[in-house]
Amino acid sequence: YLPQVIARINRERKIKRQVVISTHSEEMLSDKGVGGEEVIRLEPTGEGTLLRSLNPAERQLLESGMSAAEVILAQSGPAGISQLALVFGK
Repeated sequence: YLPQVIARINRERKIKRQVVISTHSEEMLSDKGVGGEEVIRLEPTGEGTLLRSLNPAERQLLESGMSAAEVILAQSGPAGISQLALVFGK
């Protein structure tokens, strides 16, 4: 819903505004109005944070019909996050 609100606001203005949103929201990234070319992933490293756009393989997944959420969120969680289900039983 939020991407449509932002688009509507920009349509009504003579001067377009750039909007930057930081999210882990699967619902927001699943919105068809959010294109993968609009998403920049922040990746922490030992030397600081890298800004990373989609690589060619990820772009191809988007072109095949996957949402930005399906392509990006699968790779954005901490290593071993699925192991938490073993500990907490969910």
